[in-house]
Amino acid sequence: MLALGLSGAAQAQGIDHAAIFEREAARVVEAGTEDGAVVETLQMENGIELRRLTAEDGVVTYEGIDRSGLGAVGCLYRIYFELDAAGRFCPWAPPPEAAQTFERRLNRIATFVAENGEPRREPGEAPAMLDAAREAYGREVARLGCPDPGEGMQGFAAALASEAMDPVLDMALSVPRLPVMLPCL
Repeated sequence: MLALGLSGAAQAQGIDHAAIFEREAARVVEAGTEDGAVVETLQMENGIELRRLTAEDGVVTYEGIDRSGLGAVGCLYRIYFELDAAGRFCPWAPPPEAAQTFERRLNRIATFVAENGEPRREPGEAPAMLDAAREAYGREVARLGCPDPGEGMQGFAAALASEAMDPVLDMALSVPRLPVMLPCL
């Protein structure tokens, strides 16, 4: 991908995992260990599984897995955010029509993220959420520089701008659920 390792701003999916695990403590299930970390799971509505991993040193990480078959909306958010932001801040820019498509799709996805995140936000808050994430991305690009968009990335971007993605996005956004990251394309 273009800058998936670059932008912490794109990871802002709007999920307070710790708050969910605290609120739903009675439903948390111990699920063994993984690479030395204690794993606990929480089954949410509409095919979402949250995992809390507590490492031996006490560091806690969270994962969200979308088992709905509709696609991980957090992943879609991150990818479309990266394409939109890179087009704004980096020398590589998609063709104007593709840039408009990325922005339009990102706005739809961001509205879904706002409405279905934890805590939930009003759909009207999505533009401000995106502006803040873009600002953070711009700071990171200024600090780290833009990655080189190879031919594979450009082909991937073209596929994501194609009309073939419209039904995929429609399906992904058809059922309200937490906008988790996994599985990511």
